Amino acid sequence: MNRLEKNVVTPTERLIELAALLPEEPKRKPGRPSKHIKGYSPKDGKGIDVHLWVAEHLPGTTIVREKQFDGGMSYVLSECPFDPSHGQDSRIIQFPSGAVTFMCFHNSCQDNNWHTLRERFDPRDESLTGKRDKSRTDVSQLSENTGLPIIEVADVQLRDAADKTIEAINNAGVVLYVRSQRLVRIVLDDNNNPVIVMVTIRSMPWIMSTVANFVRMTKAGPIEVFPPESLASAIVNKGSWPFPALRGIIEVPTLREDGSIIDKPGYDPISKLYYAPLGSIPHVKDNPSKDDAVKAAAFIADIFCDFPFADDKSSLSNMLGYMVTVVVRELIVLVPLGLFDAPGAGTGKGLLAKAIVISATGRDIGMTTLPESPEETRKKITSLLMSGASVVVFDNVEKTVYDASLASVLTTEVWSDRLLGTNEVVETSNRAIWLMTGNNIVLSGDGSSTLFQTES
Repeated sequence: MNRLEKNVVTPTERLIELAALLPEEPKRKPGRPSKHIKGYSPKDGKGIDVHLWVAEHLPGTTIVREKQFDGGMSYVLSECPFDPSHGQDSRIIQFPSGAVTFMCFHNSCQDNNWHTLRERFDPRDESLTGKRDKSRTDVSQLSENTGLPIIEVADVQLRDAADKTIEAINNAGVVLYVRSQRLVRIVLDDNNNPVIVMVTIRSMPWIMSTVANFVRMTKAGPIEVFPPESLASAIVNKGSWPFPALRGIIEVPTLREDGSIIDKPGYDPISKLYYAPLGSIPHVKDNPSKDDAVKAAAFIADIFCDFPFADDKSSLSNMLGYMVTVVVRELIVLVPLGLFDAPGAGTGKGLLAKAIVISATGRDIGMTTLPESPEETRKKITSLLMSGASVVVFDNVEKTVYDASLASVLTTEVWSDRLLGTNEVVETSNRAIWLMTGNNIVLSGDGSSTLFQTES
């Protein structure tokens, strides 16, 4: 007899008898109707009328959809009462018994329920704790404690709230600019270098929260809320702002179109350039003498005395010309591609390019590669120009260069392209100096260049 034959099958009747010996579970109480609130009972007398409750206690919030749910009704809200940036991810659910619950699908709202919603927004329920009254009292002290203005975000026109927020941004000294018909600001990257970044709907709420306190008005008083995403969107997409235009960033003293010198750090309203020097730079004379110019030319020429240029007449002259171009860029409409070419490696092409980079920025910026496809080249050019790059170096190019985007950017003052990830077309000024290093490079098509040839 095997082991299977020793097994005994328990009859169904015996299982039922064993189950009957288990202790009985306490019967679950049916869903308790929400506490009756005067003026909010539906006709059947079960719980509150959700539509009326939302209209009374959540001004600015509406019910956008409703559908049957577990025999009751689910009401989808136009925005989360606790954080409007959550969008339409919150809902109030009312069960057949009249019991009501609230939920939002964002992690930051996982502790919020019908009780916390009533506690914060429903002043009529005296059975709840007094935390709500304390929070409302605290809101009234916000302006005094923080020194920031209070901006209402409900029961007001969106345009009025947007104008007040923009005014608060200006008054707080937050520096925003307009570039390519979009809001931008200057930030420092991981290497502490200034770059231009766009202000988006996602980044605007943080800026808003630093310049004002945003509140939602109820009958019981103001309630502090996060800056609404709808308001952030209205400001970002307004199309006209009282902020100055920004053409680019410079990091060394530069000549304006009229020949005067930009040498004071910060925004220059005449050229619309932002001067952000890396360190202390010696004062530049307003009216240098001929002797000063001769000494400066000799100093620059001495830097390149040991480089193996193919000839001094053209290659060295072009190199010296590019060093001067750095500070007179505003006087030049278009700058040809600076091509550092040699028959082999180790001749100093990269060092020559870095010399121009350092003279233009005061630092050694990272070089980049020329993408393989025209589409990727176009995207890279747009990204570099939008960030405010003043010098771009395509390093180690080893092929015949023919790229329509590269040819186009070398022959235009304004670069136009579709913004990455959108269907929007962006236009930005082309102030960059474009350089390329490589061995035996062949330019094809419309790629104009200035050659810096070195010998092996």
